[in-house]
Amino acid sequence: KGESCLCLHLQMNNLLSIFKLIKSSQTLEELNIGNIKLQDIPREMLTPLCKLKMLNIEGTNLTNEQLTSLLHDVAHHHPMDQKKLESLNISRNALQGVPSQHLFDACLVLTSLNISDTFLLQTNA
Repeated sequence: KGESCLCLHLQMNNLLSIFKLIKSSQTLEELNIGNIKLQDIPREMLTPLCKLKMLNIEGTNLTNEQLTSLLHDVAHHHPMDQKKLESLNISRNALQGVPSQHLFDACLVLTSLNISDTFLLQTNA
């Protein structure tokens, strides 16, 4: 058990470096960092993830502030950027505190969005 915790700890130490590298990368298109707890990552560090084509951040314990910011960035991605996010998996993150307009706006620009197990109610939709 201690070995898996060490491995996860090393991944967390490298996440900020990975996010910084994504910002300057011209080749990376897909990233799967599902099930890595990201609630302590500053929300502005998530913005470069929008330049990927596919992003899986399922089960990452993102906060309402992080999710709101990310969905806003997805919907308002700068048109001068060559790539834009097409597929987003944010399943198993709690979306009930995220403004529904942000989710709606993101739906307009994505080709695939997975929001399963996000605690959304009919009033959120």
